[in-house]
Parts: sequence; C-alpha cells; structure tokens
Amino acid sequence: KGYLTEDARARRWERPVRAALAGRSEDTLVADESCLAEVFNVAWAYHEFTAQHAEQMLDFCETAHEGRGATPPRKAPAGEF
Repeated sequence: KGYLTEDARARRWERPVRAALAGRSEDTLVADESCLAEVFNVAWAYHEFTAQHAEQMLDFCETAHEGRGATPPRKAPAGEF
C-alpha cells in the first residue's frame, strides 16, 4: 500500500482524483498538461525526458564528486528536445 503499482498512463487514477479534488484545484488532469499527471509519470519512472541529458548530468556529478569545480549543465531552451 502506498506505492504506484501500475503505469499511471492508463489513467485509472483520473476519476477518483477528479472526485477527490471536486473543484479544489485548477489542474486539468490532461496528459502532458497536468502537473499531477507528470508527477505520476516521474513516479513510474517513465517520463519522456528521463534520459534527455543523462550524459551531461553524469559528467556533472562525476566532476563535482572529484572536486574539479563542475559547471552545471546548461538548461535547454523552451521547445528544444
């Protein structure tokens, strides 16, 4: 109990969440728009951007660990994939 046990993209959570929120949130619950839907994607570890910048992130972590004054990875401009 308390763990995500199936892929949230099946959207079985939408009806109970919508009922629980009952006007208390402006979240649309629409896939790729909803902050809650994105949290579920990340929790399931299946997010379209999971590996997008993996090499740069690992390089950053390795140089920071080695104390070489790592430079944070650059942020991709909006719309760049």
